[in-house]
Amino acid sequence: MRWVRQAPDTHKKLPPLLWAQEHVQEALRLTATLHRPGLPQHLQIVSPSGWEWASAIAEHLATQAGNCTDVVLLQRPHQRVLRGEGAPGELHRCDESIVVVEVARLLDDDDAWPALREAMTLGSVSQLPGDQQDSPDQVVRIDSARLSAVLVGPESDFRRLREQDGALTTLVPSRVIIRTEVSRDSAGVGTLVGLLRTAAETAGVGAVSAPALAWLIEEEAGRTTRRGHISIQIAESIQCLREARVLQTRGTLNEGSVREAMAHMRARRATAEENHRVRVEFGQLLLHAKGKKQGVVNGLMVYGSGPASYCIPGRITARVSVGREGLVNIEREAKYSGRSFDKGVFLLNGFLRGLFAQESPLGLGATLAFEQSYGKVDGDSATLAEAVALISELSGLPCRQDIGVTGAINQRGELLPVGSINLKVLGWWKTCQQLGRTGTQGVLLPRATVPALQIPRELQAAMERGEFHLWAADTIEDALELLLETPAGLAGAHDGRFEDHSVYAKVARRLGTMSQRLYPKRREPAKRKGAPAKTAVAETATTGTKSPVSTKRSPPKPKGPTKKSAAKKKTTARKKKGGSKTLADAPTDRAAATPSSESSQ
Repeated sequence: MRWVRQAPDTHKKLPPLLWAQEHVQEALRLTATLHRPGLPQHLQIVSPSGWEWASAIAEHLATQAGNCTDVVLLQRPHQRVLRGEGAPGELHRCDESIVVVEVARLLDDDDAWPALREAMTLGSVSQLPGDQQDSPDQVVRIDSARLSAVLVGPESDFRRLREQDGALTTLVPSRVIIRTEVSRDSAGVGTLVGLLRTAAETAGVGAVSAPALAWLIEEEAGRTTRRGHISIQIAESIQCLREARVLQTRGTLNEGSVREAMAHMRARRATAEENHRVRVEFGQLLLHAKGKKQGVVNGLMVYGSGPASYCIPGRITARVSVGREGLVNIEREAKYSGRSFDKGVFLLNGFLRGLFAQESPLGLGATLAFEQSYGKVDGDSATLAEAVALISELSGLPCRQDIGVTGAINQRGELLPVGSINLKVLGWWKTCQQLGRTGTQGVLLPRATVPALQIPRELQAAMERGEFHLWAADTIEDALELLLETPAGLAGAHDGRFEDHSVYAKVARRLGTMSQRLYPKRREPAKRKGAPAKTAVAETATTGTKSPVSTKRSPPKPKGPTKKSAAKKKTTARKKKGGSKTLADAPTDRAAATPSSESSQ
């Protein structure tokens, strides 16, 4: 309140949108100073969406350039307007000037950017043929189109323009980003007070009291992602002031009117959240805020975007079985998941393999699902809840249902920060109020997310009374010990085994049993009677050393008759009958079988 009362009326020479934008002011000053005919100075300004930033930038550039250089705001950057049709166009009239154009307007016409690019690079532009021109194919060039361009727009528009022209960064190397937050100090509060007062005057609201401004600034501080900062995107606050003037037609706007107007605005856009809350109240959305359940964790999911976003918890469940499928993401199989969500499941799979699959493969088939979720799911902030649900199912230990869980993990089991933490904490608090408060309820979040917390006063009072709690964790082991109420049991430094009766020991035992069922050990063939032992060791009595003994087995004798024995029996039988020679009785020596030359003569 003191900073609001002491806020000076400064920045009179600047448009309100450029207050506290020192980098943008410097970039515009350099553009106006370095601009020369034939030596252009182009600039990219990345701005938030929803504001007329181009007009404010053109207004400030005109004061920086002075009377020597004209500043032109291109309202309709279409090809016919820029090039001209049968006559010089807008780019010809902008010779030796600085033009300011919104990127979104350039993207409305596919031929607008090529025309502007031609003037930016060549200092000239070709003119479109007119109706009265003798030769329609004749190209008329206008040489006087030497200009500097300032492109303004959100990052998404610049991304689309880069897809259309890959040389955009080379053509316009200078770039500056407009800030959306200011520090929560006397200077930052003074800037925001000036913005609100100027906007109120422009909108015809009139004077606004200091308590009303202080309350609006506190509301803006709750929308930032960092503690100690205030958002300067005040479109909602300006609309609130306009509606407050309808409620209070006379005098200076007071805090009560502003609060009432904001409550009406939020009630009008809260229809989707109310429908979700009704389902929780009547038990149509299956949730529990007390007790314990195995393989079930309460995740915190954010719906919508912008000021209308809200958080409704949802159950994340896991089931396991013997199999080779690994982790099956049901959301992905149903084509409901985004890339960030899928990446989180892959990281969880890497964490499990690194921890439990060093000596044997994971004989695991597990499924993970968001229950009663029928729309697009994205982001990795549910990875911690999925990991806890899976480990709870594997270990057989039930998980606490009075704690909402949010957080991302990496392959080492370290917790990573997540977004929208204020919405998630407030959403779980409202759910606990619906389902009944127990005094043990709260939210588990990564410690790296703590600086982004902006707790409402009502919730702060509940925490001071011990009705609600916040727990910060650094690793997944911290989360498991809180949610499963059992020591996690990290692996020993020497033997690599987990501590007895710990969470990880139970998981390793279960995974080992499942792996043995899926990949059983091969049994050796049964030993026949009388066969020598497969291995034997001879030990000398003098030295006590062991020397291996050959264990090679001789081939077994055949049981039935062989070919040789059968032939021998036939020969013997024939000799007894007639003594005739057979092929078996013929001599095998060649010298004995062939008569000599002497005997033949």
